[in-house]
Amino acid sequence: IAPGSDRTSVLPGAGTGAGHAPRTAQAPARRPSGGGPGGGPEHRWWQKLLGPFLTWFAHLVSRVVVGPASDLDYAVPAELRKRYQILDRIGSGGEAVVYLAEPVDEPGRRLALKVYRPGHDINRELLDRLRARGTSSPHTPAIQGYGSATSSWGEDLAWEAQEYFDRGSLREVIDRAPLQEEQARAVVAAVAECLHHWQYELQHNHTDVKPENLLVRSMDPPVLALTDFGGAVRATMSRVYGGVAVTEDYAAPEVVEGRREAPAAWWSLGVMAHELVAGRRPERGGNWLTARNTEVDISAITDERWRLVARGLLTPAPAARWGHDEVAAWLSGERPNIRTVRRQR
Repeated sequence: IAPGSDRTSVLPGAGTGAGHAPRTAQAPARRPSGGGPGGGPEHRWWQKLLGPFLTWFAHLVSRVVVGPASDLDYAVPAELRKRYQILDRIGSGGEAVVYLAEPVDEPGRRLALKVYRPGHDINRELLDRLRARGTSSPHTPAIQGYGSATSSWGEDLAWEAQEYFDRGSLREVIDRAPLQEEQARAVVAAVAECLHHWQYELQHNHTDVKPENLLVRSMDPPVLALTDFGGAVRATMSRVYGGVAVTEDYAAPEVVEGRREAPAAWWSLGVMAHELVAGRRPERGGNWLTARNTEVDISAITDERWRLVARGLLTPAPAARWGHDEVAAWLSGERPNIRTVRRQR
């Protein structure tokens, strides 16, 4: 991509370099032994007529069944392979594929390169703000570059390159639940601090808060950074409601209605708090049409104080749900009230 192009935004020092991923050579077509008199080309007229269509159809089927990440040439546009050396594939989901990569002009600087599938885009306004902040916040990943590039299929694919977290995500921690009291409280405090930073410092309501999107910067004490703010790479399946991609297991009832409000992130923390001490997510009664008026079953939590924080965070009504202030008070030993509002019909 030429300097000054408005399609790509990369921090200084992230220039282009040489090196395309090698293509696999195709073996020459085997000549048929002959299926009829003479076995000559005149008896293969249908191959000449239908050959291009069959080739196109085979590529299409491969793409649909295997996905755009099945081959490096399709998964990572050539423009990006000039700029980054692809080291490994980290993961993939319905909206994007993430690779471990290094800028060709900065060997040793490991990044998470996310290449979105066709039809998905990045949040450029937010990425501009995060890049301008550099590494000033422990709760946001440092952004190295982003933009769009043309795939081998001629489609514009959005992409972003950000700081790589080698300690993984909060999912690996929660998978060891139930945790000891002290460690579980430390994780709740770390998530609350991260959400508070995003909502009050960045003035941004994240739409898909879950363990996979909380990256571990350190564990002693826990410090987390929230990612996946433009699209998604998801270990669990996500759906789109009102143009917002969310993971149902952690989604507040109002998110299904397409509402992007601050209390939704605190519901997600409530689900995680339940996991930390009960070893599983809470059961959700009813269906998504009645969820906003149905209390979540938290009977799997035996400790009374943990039931209190779970009930406060998993309050169906957003206006009555606990937020940062109540969680901070709970962590300090106080007992904030459980608020109630008139049920919606």
